Amino acid sequence: MPLASVKKACSTELGDLILEAMDNVSIGIIIFDDEYKLLSINIAAQSFLGLGKHSSIGNALDEVFFFSAAIPDMCKKTLVNNNSYDCYAEVLSKINQVSTNVIAKSSLIENQDRFILLELIDITKNEALRDERLNSQQQLNKKLARQLAHEIKNPLGGLRGAAQLLDRKLPSQELQKYTKIIIHESDRLTSLVDSILVTSGRPAMKEVNPHEITERVFALLQKSSPKGVSLLKDYDPSLPPIYVDFNQIVQAYLNIAKNAVEAISDNDGTVTFKTRIEFNRVAHLRRIPIAATLSVIDDGPGIPEELMDNIFYPLVSTKETGSGLGLAIAQGLVERNKGSIAAKSRPQYTVFSLIFPLSDTRETL
Repeated sequence: MPLASVKKACSTELGDLILEAMDNVSIGIIIFDDEYKLLSINIAAQSFLGLGKHSSIGNALDEVFFFSAAIPDMCKKTLVNNNSYDCYAEVLSKINQVSTNVIAKSSLIENQDRFILLELIDITKNEALRDERLNSQQQLNKKLARQLAHEIKNPLGGLRGAAQLLDRKLPSQELQKYTKIIIHESDRLTSLVDSILVTSGRPAMKEVNPHEITERVFALLQKSSPKGVSLLKDYDPSLPPIYVDFNQIVQAYLNIAKNAVEAISDNDGTVTFKTRIEFNRVAHLRRIPIAATLSVIDDGPGIPEELMDNIFYPLVSTKETGSGLGLAIAQGLVERNKGSIAAKSRPQYTVFSLIFPLSDTRETL
């Protein structure tokens, strides 16, 4: 349908009212024709994408959503299959490089011609509120975990010492077998408690190429991953150095990558090591002007929604045999290095991102 016909159709009093209503809702609304050309865009969508109302008319769908392939793919499926779809996506403003997390919904409008109606629902504010609540819960639970760990370590030390003294006085090796079990189990529990406390010392901060971290972890997992798991790289070669403790961040990234591999080890799947520079990234209630992001993405079954709020707590695991310490340790290590960890998950798409600010990474600890 030619653009002139659309304008004519909207020139009636009802059409003017509809256009005015579209501009006064917080949901982004965009209409594309059957050649994937933009016909109409409301104020909310203009704000999300950094587009002008008149200058964007006629722009191609792929040009409008240059930052996210998920939305163009979804719109094309709508036109081909005559069906409605929705997806989670991140859109980027062309003006200030601010990203917005949205739920995008596409549907088909048909009269004499066919149009794609696209809705963009901003969920960034909801995620910020969720992050604030989670951050408070995590800080409280970390304090409780540390207090509990100290309370456990004290009697364990006494138990081990008593078992050692008893071991020396027992007359036979048959009886000493039992004291050795007590000593061994005491050491195992002490090691577990130390993992919860993350007693890894002060970070030895230095300038590090982020790809040295990802390459080290990639090499470690390449040798041990099951045959059905494919490891891929999606690197940004322009990523500058970050100022971190190399060994601590390798350990954190390895913990996350191992979880991704284990999530798809029973089926064929892909784990992608992705690096990017991000602008105006929001992580744990703070806006980071320029950030280096090291992500691990897998196409496994995803994390159950009821566990997402608790995945960084000690002893919480999606695996039957898991200790639930890997993510808790990773978060502690990353936070010691002035970074943050963000996670998103749905079936066939789970991403964990290590986020390090590039503007202030050299500040004194």
